[in-house]
Order: sequence, then structure tokens, then C-alpha cells
Amino acid sequence: MSRRRSLQPRPKGERIAPRPFHTAKSITPPAPVNMSRGNGWRGRGPRFAPTIAALLIAAAAGATWYGARVISPDEGTGAAKGPEVTDGVAISGTLAFGRGGAIIGISGAALTPLTRGTTDGEIAWSSDGTALYFVRQRDVVGGRRNVNGTYTHLQLKVPTLLRVGVRGGSETAVLDGLIPGVQTKYDVNAFIFGPAQSSTGELVVASDYKGSPGSATIGSDVIIRSVGSDGHTTAIGLPDEAPFGQQDSAWSHDGKTLYYVQNGFSSEGSASRIVRYDVASATTQRVGDRGFIQPAPSPSGRWIAATRITAKGTDVVLLDAVTGTVVLEITRSGRAWAPAWSPDGSQLAFLTAEGTSAALNVATLSSATGQPTVATSLVALRDPVDANVRPAWGPIASSPTSSASPSGTP
Repeated sequence: MSRRRSLQPRPKGERIAPRPFHTAKSITPPAPVNMSRGNGWRGRGPRFAPTIAALLIAAAAGATWYGARVISPDEGTGAAKGPEVTDGVAISGTLAFGRGGAIIGISGAALTPLTRGTTDGEIAWSSDGTALYFVRQRDVVGGRRNVNGTYTHLQLKVPTLLRVGVRGGSETAVLDGLIPGVQTKYDVNAFIFGPAQSSTGELVVASDYKGSPGSATIGSDVIIRSVGSDGHTTAIGLPDEAPFGQQDSAWSHDGKTLYYVQNGFSSEGSASRIVRYDVASATTQRVGDRGFIQPAPSPSGRWIAATRITAKGTDVVLLDAVTGTVVLEITRSGRAWAPAWSPDGSQLAFLTAEGTSAALNVATLSSATGQPTVATSLVALRDPVDANVRPAWGPIASSPTSSASPSGTP
């Protein structure tokens, strides 16, 4: 399983899974394969701060799980424990989460498989709520040309942005991260993570992929880019403090505002902070203090749920969307992250550390006094979930008869 990882930006030469990366340890190439495609790219690769990396813990080995079961046997006895969804929890719409590399949805008190991959994550809902975007990783042998003219073989983790209907259907590739060799005979890969689609249909991702598929153009920083229907990516023009890049894009409910995180580094701790981008005026404004990531604006637009990084760890909090001040601490344990609002704004899902994995939690909020408070907070599922997959909550109930397509889709 993955080791704990620093919250600080990772140096250029130290990039590890599950995030996509350009460079990795050298490997012995396989039996000769004709990978020659002309000349290739000699890019530098991006520098970026992985989100909530201290808590990106992989699920236990052998946890390939296609989401088909909704009950679990007692270990060693085979006796059924009963429904996995906690008594008293009934999810309106679909709350999507990761387990064993697949994406599962809870609707009501039933679980439905939404994908059948083993490396799926980075979940986001489509603008109409009928489909999910997600990123799947695959292994590819690539390489780079060295200054002396020799080649170094590299094991690449290549991401593909896919879309699938929440009630079943085939997976459709939207953007692939494999960059065919042009100046070298080996392929390289781009970063793709954190998709988000606005209510007006604009799809953005955090990536260093510049231009259209096959253009073989990669930038040095991972920044927020707009993805066209043809797979063409365009930088929005958000100010970037190189070399740390951007991440965690999230749209306001009306599609007029894009929130994202500008990564930063400080010897005193995380200097990453949330930024608000006004689409109409094309202006940006910082929201709150530094040390906040994973913004999730509420459906009403009044609050922003976020993950706060401190010396104690990470906690889920609510910020005033105007002032950026903390108005409510959802958790205080230093072991929580990845907030996601319910469609009606009355509940908040998030992850908490559970041994070497994570638990999916649902907090019900009350605003009877004008300020939000936590009425109840329950662990939604008896079994753990993938710690490196942020949950996403959509308005459409998944069908218990939906059938995810095979994992062979690129």
C-alpha cells in the first residue's frame, strides 16, 4: 500500500502513483517492440503539490472490487453481516465514491457499480447530472531522450478522462494523456486530474496538456485548462505562481464562478490557498487564508466547504463564501478531508482516516439559527473506501440494474 506522503509540493524528480507523472524510476525495457513514431518530446514535466497527500492511502492489497456486492461476509465464517449502508442513512440522488479502483454509487440505501476499472478516480458530475467524469490510469512503457543522445526507458502512468452514464452505458474517452513520440521513439504522458463541469457546460481539468490530442505539446506547470468537445485544451489564463501549479477546480452552482487552489510552499506549512475566478469579469480574488484546499461551494453559494491543513492534520470546515472566514468546523480530529455537498445543500459527505484506508461520512447540517451547525454525522458505509478518491454527489439516482462497461476502455 502507499506510504504516507508529504503535504508539501513534490520536487520535480519525485513523482509517484497514484497521481499521473512524467518521470519515474528507470526500468528494464520489455522484449523489443517497435514503438518508433519519429521524433519525440523532451519536456521538463510539471511541478505540482498533490492534494491532501498525507492522506492519500491506497486500499488494501487485493481489493479489486467491482461494486456488485451490497453485503459482506464475516471473515472466516461466511455469515452475512447484512446491508452495508449504515442504518438510518438514505442518500438522495447518487453519492459516488471509490473502492478497489472502481467507482460505486449509493442511491437510497443501495449500492450500484458505476465503473469497472481498477484505477478509477477524480470523480465529477456532468452539468446535467446524468453522467460522471472520471480519470483512469494505465501502465505504458515510454521514455525520454537524454542530453547525450541515449534513451531512458520509463514506466508511465497514463491518465484518460472518461465519461459514463450514471444509469449505465458505455464509457466514452474525452481526453487521453498519452503523448506519442515525435522527437524520440518513445511516448510520454501528461497530467490529467480534477475535472469539473459548470452548469453552462464548460469542462475544465488540471493538466499540463496543451493543444489538441496528438499535438505532443506539454507545458511545465499543471494549471486549470478548458477542454473542448474535440479534446482541444486551452489555458484559461488564471495567474499561476510557478512552479507549483493549480488544482481542485470547482464551479459555483450558477456557473458564474470557478474556484480553484493555487498551490504554494512555505517553511511554516502549506501555503496553498483557494482562489475565486469571476467568469464575466475575468478577475481573480483570494478566498480566506492560506492552508485551505479542495473547495466545494454550496448549492446556495453562501458557503464553501474545504479541507484545512494544519500541523495537526487535515479537517473539513465551512467558509463564508464572501469573507473566507471559517464559520463551522465539521471535524476537529485532524483526520478528515474531501468534502462534497448533497444536491440540496443539507448534507455534506467527506472522508475520514480508518486504519490504512478511509471511511465515507455524511453530516446533516442545520441553519435554524442562521449559522450552520452539525445536526448529525454518520459513517455511511460499514466497509472502507478508497482514500485517494474524493466523493461526488449528484442529483440523479443510479439504477440498480446499471452495468458498467469493461475496464479495457482506454
